[in-house]
Amino acid sequence: MHFAKLADSARLQRALAALREAGEAGLTSMQWIERAQIVAPGTVAPELRKQGVNVVCKREGNVWRYRLALVVLLLPWGLASM
Repeated sequence: MHFAKLADSARLQRALAALREAGEAGLTSMQWIERAQIVAPGTVAPELRKQGVNVVCKREGNVWRYRLALVVLLLPWGLASM
């Protein structure tokens, strides 16, 4: 699969910003389309994942919801969340 680089793609940057702004609740496909001005969330999510962004997709009935996963790091001196 060919994908755009996050650093060079306004589309991917808008998509990531929208997910960040949505927080823990995430966005439905339609919300993500409208807020980030993207066309295909099902394609954007793997493009972001390919570059290390942990996008979680979950089906809720007939609706798909996308959000950024919480990453917890185990450090020698304790836990840190990002």
